[in-house]
Amino acid sequence: MELESKCFPVGALPYQEEAQITRMMVRLFERMPYLPFLPNIPESSDILHRTFGNIEGIAIEDDKILMHDVSGFFISMIDKLDEIYGNPDAQALESFNFNTFYMDKYLQIVERIKPKHTVINLLGPFTMAKLIKSAGIFPLADKLYRKFIIQTLSIKSLWIINKIKQHSKNTTPIIMLEEPKLNEFGVIRKKNESITRELIVNLYSKIFQGIRSAGALAGIQSFNKCDWQIPIDAGVDIISIDAYNNYGNLTIIAPKIRELLERGGYINLGLVPVQSENIIKNLSIEKLYDKFIAVTGAIIASGVERKLLYNNISVSIQGNVSKYPIIFAEKALMLASKLASRIPNP
Repeated sequence: MELESKCFPVGALPYQEEAQITRMMVRLFERMPYLPFLPNIPESSDILHRTFGNIEGIAIEDDKILMHDVSGFFISMIDKLDEIYGNPDAQALESFNFNTFYMDKYLQIVERIKPKHTVINLLGPFTMAKLIKSAGIFPLADKLYRKFIIQTLSIKSLWIINKIKQHSKNTTPIIMLEEPKLNEFGVIRKKNESITRELIVNLYSKIFQGIRSAGALAGIQSFNKCDWQIPIDAGVDIISIDAYNNYGNLTIIAPKIRELLERGGYINLGLVPVQSENIIKNLSIEKLYDKFIAVTGAIIASGVERKLLYNNISVSIQGNVSKYPIIFAEKALMLASKLASRIPNP
């Protein structure tokens, strides 16, 4: 795998008009377009609605997922998902679509440019489980709920992969699963001994296999500290991390990082900090490049070959910029693009 762009698309954006989004997309992400989250546009779906929309028995309230308990209704929903999961033809997948502002324009861009890769973000399975509230059951501890999570994510992924390939058959979608709660695995494991590391690895592995079988790549994105060995052992293609603050999470697992890179995987380094407007205001490309050299130097010193690392990394902003004025959001995005252009040729 080789990404055409070293600037990886990340984060919700502040735009309120289609033309603004398109100008940004063509300017910065033409070689790797993506379907952004646009929280300032009412018609734009958030990650929960994108992931859970059109799933019977699901309600979204206050950033929580409410669903029927394990009853006849839930069993019938699982059976329906199971049938489509086993035979994912385009017509059956369409009933699990998601629609959002900018979807049509995004697909037009994909059809016109025919990029090598394009990025779609969905909620990851561990965070899904943390957000589901139903009858006091923790979903990862229940076989039926785990099946529901695997099938829901797989079917949503298959639908958008199929949609993209209808517009550009040779484009490889990258399904990035966002996992802001993965850092809580250790706490949950202590509370429930049935939630083992092997169980989570197996959960990811099944989802990754389904995504790859449809001609796409699977990634995990988490800007919190977490155990990156879990998705790597499950066969992830791309990991996206907060490398500005948490790059030590990689240096302590250098053998696993080598394993990921040697099999053709990628690491996206979220190196442009966006925690506040003031931080963005004071950023410069010189400061960011110095940080890049320090971070990659630490990873190399931990035992990862320089050429292997530089051939298989990208850079990005460190999170969402939707709450900032456009001038600051675009400054962060443009700095990420400039930093990507400075990645040394190994």
